[in-house]
Amino acid sequence: MEVMGRTAAHNWAKLFLEFNQGRYKSARQFAEAKGLNYDRLKKEFKKLKDQGQNGGEKQPQNGGKKGQKKGAEKSPPKEKGQNNNAWVKLKKQLLTGLLKNWRLI
Repeated sequence: MEVMGRTAAHNWAKLFLEFNQGRYKSARQFAEAKGLNYDRLKKEFKKLKDQGQNGGEKQPQNGGKKGQKKGAEKSPPKEKGQNNNAWVKLKKQLLTGLLKNWRLI
């Protein structure tokens, strides 16, 4: 297994299988026992876990929906004169409340 011109220092798949045998209480304890960097171990184990769930295929982080907006459905067109601005609604509620208090409505 070569990575950018040099051989890999560890066989992560083998280490992952050894860790999953359950002899260690935590990944941190396993890393310390093997003399590995804990952050690197977490990163490599996460890659292996993701490969196992996806059948070896790497999944894009955005879920494979590149270029698609979240709300794919279009909202209905606004009627002319309709204003859905939050400040306009608040102003209308305030004025309506004041007019009711003065018993003008």
